[in-house]
Amino acid sequence: YIELPPGSYKISLLASARNLKLPKELFWSIWCVGAASETGRFNIPEGTYNRQALGQEFSVGSAGCPMQLLRLETAAIAESWRFRYVGTLVMHKLSIERLSS
Repeated sequence: YIELPPGSYKISLLASARNLKLPKELFWSIWCVGAASETGRFNIPEGTYNRQALGQEFSVGSAGCPMQLLRLETAAIAESWRFRYVGTLVMHKLSIERLSS
C-alpha cells in the first residue's frame, strides 16, 4: 500500500530482460483502495533489453482515493500450461515521483 496525496505522478522502472515472453502481459498497476478503480498501469515489454527505462504518468484524484495499492499483475485468469511465461526479468529500480503542476 502507498499513500499519495492528490496530484500528478510518474511511475518509473529501470529493467533488464533476456528472451522474455509474456503471453498474457505483465504490468504494474495502481488502484484506489476502497473505490476499486485503477488509476494507472504500465506494461513490461517482451524481448531482450538492458537497463531500459520504462514509465507511465498517472493522476490521483482529489476525492475518494486516500490510499493506493501498487501491484505487479498479469492478465492470465487461471494458471495454465497453455500460457507459459519464459525468460528473465530483473527490475533494478522502481520509483514514483510527483510531477510539478
